[in-house]
Amino acid sequence: MSQDEPWGRDPAPQPTEAVGGEVDCGLAFEPGTVLGDRYRIRSALGAGGMGEVWHAVDLKLRVEVALKGLRPELVVDEARRESLRSEVRAAREVVSPNVCRVFDLIEIDGQELVSMEYVDGTTLLEVLRERAPLEPSEAQQIASQFLAGLEAIHQAGLVHRDVKPENIMVTRTGRVVVMDFGLARSAAEGAGTVSGTRAYMAPEQAEGVTDARSDLFSAGVILAEMVSPGGIRDFESRKGVWDAVRSDPVQVPDSPWATVVKRAVAKDPENRFASAHELTRALEEVAFRVHDETGLEPYPGLSSFDEDDAEYFFGREAEVEAVWQKLQSAQFLGIIGASGSGKSSF
Repeated sequence: MSQDEPWGRDPAPQPTEAVGGEVDCGLAFEPGTVLGDRYRIRSALGAGGMGEVWHAVDLKLRVEVALKGLRPELVVDEARRESLRSEVRAAREVVSPNVCRVFDLIEIDGQELVSMEYVDGTTLLEVLRERAPLEPSEAQQIASQFLAGLEAIHQAGLVHRDVKPENIMVTRTGRVVVMDFGLARSAAEGAGTVSGTRAYMAPEQAEGVTDARSDLFSAGVILAEMVSPGGIRDFESRKGVWDAVRSDPVQVPDSPWATVVKRAVAKDPENRFASAHELTRALEEVAFRVHDETGLEPYPGLSSFDEDDAEYFFGREAEVEAVWQKLQSAQFLGIIGASGSGKSSF
């Protein structure tokens, strides 16, 4: 969506790139089609104003991927093709388990396609519509991961410019992935065109000026939605949060995160957190203060982790997903690694 998206209605969630789940979009490729003797199309994943996304199998590497291409009527538009190439150049600069990986730009039968990670999960918006407000522990885990993704994007010298729940995926293992570099730009470019989703735009972004702190404003709006006491199950409840964070003075949901969120959505960028890392640390301080975790022992010694220890098991989401996928075709897998590397807990 662009800056012209009205707030007068609930914008239908746009299909997010590499989302798991089949949809009917009337796309150009039929399931079973093999592209360039390499990619077998499995299903359509989604379509937006410019692009279409398919779930496919890379027959050479034997891995699942998502393929993104321009809509058929836009393939001949060189400006649109260059926009797709720019998206690839931007995304390839970022390496993080919390950012959707872009593998390559390929050309098949005259059409340029982006090969990227297939993320099997659901959007954060769907999670929030189903069960917001989130429990503190789940909210903390999701927030820390998508903020880690933003930190990686910013460290690569980029500004995402379209951070919103629709562009954040949560996989079945709990890994959180920031998606869609369609509007990303270099932080060094200074002022430029106005792009983004109005409800999540920082004030300066609406003037065409962006830097990492603009993305942090968007993140602050998402944090407010995550803990809003009434949830955000419909448009009116979402709009209530959007309006509140832009009021004067700023109003944020009554929660332990209130002070942190208020600083994240400060109108003046100078009054916000300086980085996604700093925002993450502020949320962690709240968690320790509220939950008084100093008496808990996250290390069970030589015993194996079990279900009761799940809250301490993190950082292996990508590995768990890989094993999950392999188990679809294998009856037995061997887990190997150096002593002390965490094989038993894994």
